[in-house]
Amino acid sequence: MTVSRHNADQDNTLLTTPTALMLDTRLTPLERNGWQVLRMLRASDGTSSLASLGQLRRYLTSIPLGQKAGYETAWRVLVVLRLTGWISLVGQQRDPLTSNVLSERYQVHEHPHAFAQACEIDPDLPQLLHESAGHENNQVSRVATYIQATLAQAPADSDIEDDNDDAPPPASTIEPKTLAEETSPDMKSVSPPRVMQQNSPPPPGNTGFCAYV
Repeated sequence: MTVSRHNADQDNTLLTTPTALMLDTRLTPLERNGWQVLRMLRASDGTSSLASLGQLRRYLTSIPLGQKAGYETAWRVLVVLRLTGWISLVGQQRDPLTSNVLSERYQVHEHPHAFAQACEIDPDLPQLLHESAGHENNQVSRVATYIQATLAQAPADSDIEDDNDDAPPPASTIEPKTLAEETSPDMKSVSPPRVMQQNSPPPPGNTGFCAYV
């Protein structure tokens, strides 16, 4: 079963949503929306480019007739999709003078990649997992901790496969975190290894143009 819709820019292109995406218990509706947006933005080379988190924010609001979602919400969506193997960060474009990231390219997968397979495409994924496990955002931390527990339970000499029907790790392995407000203007978090330059003003309390992926 798939959920389908047409791309407004390419009337002959049918976009399908995998059933596995809808059933992945590690994701919320916001992550599923984020996957759909990135899939919609996929270019002829098979990758989806983002010049800023603002491209996602207007698709991720959870309030009818509401304004754009917060920067942290857009950041969280990208991080969780990377951690769960639904997307992979495959390239960046940097300003040659400042080294600031101008855009990032993502590969959108039709099924979730196992963590070991995802790491072959996205080499910084292990570091992202390590930093996310201790993140103050409860949802990011919870997903990262679950993945770490799953990896620890898997035999070292076998391929690691994610099975969403498996029971989550014991509650004792997941420490509760304080959930940061999604629209909070002040993020005092550990930034993952890659950063994206923002072309729109960052939330108050952050210095300069900043982002969270």
